[in-house]
This record gives sequence, C-alpha cells and structure tokens, in this order.
Amino acid sequence: MRNDNHCLSDSATYLTPYREALSKARQRGNPVGISEALSELGLALFQVNEFEKGAEQLDLAIALAQKSEDRGLEARQIGTKGLALADAKAFETAAQCFQQVIDIAAELNDRGLRSDALGNLGMVFVETGDMGLAFSSLQEALDIAVDLEDQRREMVHVGNMGHAHLLAADIENALICFEQARELAHDLNDPRSEAGYLTNIGVLAVRLDDQEKILDIFEQVRELTHRTGDTAGEMNALNQLIKAATALDHPEKALAYTRTAQKIARDHSPADSSYDNVLVAQLFNLNKTEEAHEQMQQSIATAQAASDQLREMELLINQGSVYVDRNSIEEASQVWNRALELAVALEEHHHQARLLGYLSMIAAESGDIGKSIALSEESLEIASKIEDRRIVGEQQISLSMAYRDLNHLEKARDLCRQAIASFQEVGLTVFEDKARLLNQELEAAG
Repeated sequence: MRNDNHCLSDSATYLTPYREALSKARQRGNPVGISEALSELGLALFQVNEFEKGAEQLDLAIALAQKSEDRGLEARQIGTKGLALADAKAFETAAQCFQQVIDIAAELNDRGLRSDALGNLGMVFVETGDMGLAFSSLQEALDIAVDLEDQRREMVHVGNMGHAHLLAADIENALICFEQARELAHDLNDPRSEAGYLTNIGVLAVRLDDQEKILDIFEQVRELTHRTGDTAGEMNALNQLIKAATALDHPEKALAYTRTAQKIARDHSPADSSYDNVLVAQLFNLNKTEEAHEQMQQSIATAQAASDQLREMELLINQGSVYVDRNSIEEASQVWNRALELAVALEEHHHQARLLGYLSMIAAESGDIGKSIALSEESLEIASKIEDRRIVGEQQISLSMAYRDLNHLEKARDLCRQAIASFQEVGLTVFEDKARLLNQELEAAG
C-alpha cells in the first residue's frame, strides 16, 4: 500500500507538475495517458489532504478507463483509488475498491492482478483489526505469487504478512517473514527494499533489547542506505548504532558513528548542531578533554555566527551539565550565568527559572546558603507565574533543605509539605515520594 506522506508547506507548488502532466496528456489526446495523469493528480491531491478533489480526479480516471473499454486499465485505476482511500483511513470504501479489482481479475483471468488486490485488501483488514480475514487474504495473495514464480510480488506479500504478525504480537513469525522478504529483496538486487526489511528486523531487535543484533543489522542498513542515497534511512541507522554501541560499552565505535552522523547532518545544513552535545559527552567519557572543549566552543560559535541566541542558550545549558558531571563546578557556573543572561533577554521564562535553580544548587554545594536561598526564591517566583509545578516543587525542596541546614526546621517542614502538594498536583510520583522521605526526616528531627 502506498505510504508517501509528504510534509508540504506549499500545496500549489507540489501539485504544479501533476497539473502540467495532465494538461500535456490532454493535448496529446491519448485516453490512456489522460487517465493515468488524472490518477497521478488524484493521488497527489490526497497527499496534500485535499481528499474530495482527489477522489474526483480518481473517479474521472476510472470513468475514462471504462469509456475506453480497457478493463485492465480500469482495474488499475480502481486499485489506485483504493490505495489512496486506505492511506486516508477510509477503509470500508477502500476494501470495496479492492474487491472490485478482484472481480475484474477473475473476469480477465489475471492472477497477478488478483494477487495484488488480495494483498491490498489484506492490509486493509490489518488496519481494521480483522486479523482472520487479513491472514487469509495475504496468504492467498502470497500463494498466487509463489505459483507464478513472481519474486517481487512474493517479497511484498511476505513483508506485509510480517506486519500482520507484528500487529498480532507474534514477533517470532514477524521476524521469519521479514527475513524471507529481505532475502527476496537481496535476490532481486533491490537495495532499498532490502534496507527496509532489515530496518524492520532491527526494530524487532530493539524491542527484544538484543544489542549485538541491533549493531549487526543496522550496520547493514547503513551500508545499503548510503549506497542508495537514502540519507534519512542512513541517519536512522546511525542513531540506532550510536545507542547500541553505547549500550555495549564500545565508546570508540559510538564516537565514530556520532562523527559520521554529525558530518551528514552538517553537509545537509551547515548550522546543524543536533549531534554536538552527544559528541561532547562521548569525548569527555574517552578523556579527550581538549577536543571536547573545542567541540563545545565550535558549536556555540556556530550558533553565535547564525545569531541564534536560543540555540546558543540551549548549548550553554547542556555545556554546564557536562561540566557538572565532570565536577567542574566553576566552569558550569560561568556558562550557566551566560545562559541565564540570554534567557532573560529572550524572555524564556521556563529556562530562566530552571537556570536559577541550577545556580542555586551550585551555591548550596559551595556552602553559600544565603545566595542559594535568594536564587531559589527567584526561580520559585518565576515558576509560579508560568505555572510550572515541577520547577515550583523542586525549588520548594531546595529551599526546604537550605532552611534545614540553617536549622529553621519549621520553615523547612512547611516548604517540604508545599513541595509534596506541588508534585502531587501534576502526578510526579517519584518526586513526591522523595519529598515525603525528606519530610519524614524533618519530622524526626523535631
């Protein structure tokens, strides 16, 4: 079934080549060409969510095929309409279209056409949860393809059977189907389909938390997607490889994957910094401290050059977290203060409250309780105004602990009870439980 889901900001621009193709087909006056151009325009209209207009064009394509008395063309156009309707989740009408194609296939004694229509009908049943009908339709479609010795049809139907098994929570049989489909794609020398089925196998490996298999499968996906120029597929594979290598404690591998992903992202968009923070953390973990600092400064400089103060602020926040993890408190304080200046200038109140909380924590760690209280109170005031109950609760806890250290136990207990209420209000159970433990400690202290 078709699944091209375009993200379109300008529908008119997207539709222009389809309208032009229809105009040229009409000038040539070939009914078959006009029918096919109408069908393509109809599909394009569905892709931009203009369903009524799309259905009109698809119906015109079918009517023209009927007028030309070409039953094969008519069946193809009805099937195309079924695919469009299925993607639009109009499953009942889509099923009717595919049943019409099955009827025409019987009339024409076209088993390949019947196989395709049964496969599409089976996937509609998968979507509607009619799994008995889904498996019977898909199995008949597959049997016909095998009997016809049509490997491409066999590949498609086996792959769809895998999706049906997956929806039925039968991971074992889903895996068997995806493996078979992948082998068929390999035999057909179809690297794009092979990468797709390998990705399905990899997703199952992720579900089963089989990190070694994830590494093996997505290495193959990466090679195939790189070969076919599928950048999105390659980036997805690299993301999985980064996670798997990290989970398997292969830091050098994880770093290599991240470097590759960063390069691809920057080749596409020079200002892209989506992998910078991961790369910095990996470099620090490998004690490549100098390179880590260089990477952080480069990322910030890129944001500054683009006058992207929001991105600069976010990078500084993450940079401070890295410094804290490495117990470089003074450096963390410096970058968080710079980030706070940007948050104030940008009127980013959530980040402002969060950063004040971070700086309060540093002040407390340094033994400056007075400064810690002042910062937490400022954070609490902002968080209350923007109704961020998590930050409110966190700062109430921070203040409670500060007053406990000053032996102002009654004030500490009152703030702790307020924090419990704040966390309870938004269902932050873990935070609430920790606050209750602190409250018990405070009650026991008298």
